[in-house]
Amino acid sequence: MSSWGSRQQVKYISIISLIIFVLLAIPFYFLFLNKKPNCFDGIQNQNETGTDCGGICQKICPAESLNPLVLYTRIFEIAPGRYSAVANIENPNAKLLAQDVPYSFKIYDSHDVLITEKYGSVFIPPNAIFPIFEGPLNTGNRIPGKVSFQFENYPVWARATTTRPILKISNQTFAATDTLPRLDAEVENPTPYDLKNIEVAALIYDAGGNLIAASKTTLARLPRSSTAPIYFTWNSPFSAPIAKIDIVPNLPLEDFIPQK
Repeated sequence: MSSWGSRQQVKYISIISLIIFVLLAIPFYFLFLNKKPNCFDGIQNQNETGTDCGGICQKICPAESLNPLVLYTRIFEIAPGRYSAVANIENPNAKLLAQDVPYSFKIYDSHDVLITEKYGSVFIPPNAIFPIFEGPLNTGNRIPGKVSFQFENYPVWARATTTRPILKISNQTFAATDTLPRLDAEVENPTPYDLKNIEVAALIYDAGGNLIAASKTTLARLPRSSTAPIYFTWNSPFSAPIAKIDIVPNLPLEDFIPQK
């Protein structure tokens, strides 16, 4: 009887162990082994061209994008010890955008000693040349020798899923160009969207294509099918006659991504 009882006990323990194993294995399978492919699983599956990027994934693989280009960087004196800096950027990616891309301006003296620096972040629109403007930058009694600009991180690119809205600039006029220059213009929003917090930069060039002045203003709101005045001012005359004016608005991110 003891031998038979031992066999029965072993049988019951085996059955109970099997049941426990099955109960534990089923959720483990569905949680860890039966996951549907997605863009966040760390595996190159679906039709991805890289790990969790390309194909149907929103994230763009590095091999499918080009780095933004820094066309030039300039610095201008606003007042003694106060300067503004501007970098002109080109995004060569026709259908890719990036948001909150961190950058830095750094001002050095003639001995390459850092005087001051300024950090910020910017939205990079698709297929565009646009300026990044910072100021005022305080240098105290030290004289700037050069300025540098760089992106602190590689942009995380995403696909632009709507056509880029175009704002129209018109009625440009200059006043007091030999004392305190002022540039006036109008911005028209011909799109069916209400826009807000639009940064607009003015770039002034001489006959040699050199940037001789820059400024920035912000439109808090620009309703659809409307026009708003903008103006830019400077504290001193320009160093050369004006040959070209670029007024460049940088639109908010929501203009390129459909609202849900």
